[in-house]
Amino acid sequence: MAGADTGVVLRRLIEVDFVNKLPPNHNVSVHCKSKNDDLGIHVLGPHQGYGFQFHDSLLGNTLFFSGVTTDFGHGVYNIYTHRRDADRCTKCLWEITQVGVYGFRKDSGSPDIYFRWA
Repeated sequence: MAGADTGVVLRRLIEVDFVNKLPPNHNVSVHCKSKNDDLGIHVLGPHQGYGFQFHDSLLGNTLFFSGVTTDFGHGVYNIYTHRRDADRCTKCLWEITQVGVYGFRKDSGSPDIYFRWA
């Protein structure tokens, strides 16, 4: 029957992308994890990117955190939390700069989250 409730619940696909915006000859390492997944260490050269995808939890408890290390500083940050990001982005962009990490919401040219280096 067309339009009938099938009882199927679709989980949203989330995409997280990092871009190295550091000056030439400066790499960045990114190491992302969740409670269940360790995505490993990824080294990005200048203007290179790294991204991953996952399905948001139906329970609303999804959390991915990432350690970011540069010559300018380092830190561990909550890169995706369901509570903060479920309505904020399905494609979450993070730019790594000399002063910290900037987070951009969907279709926005301006960052709305900023993490300074430790």
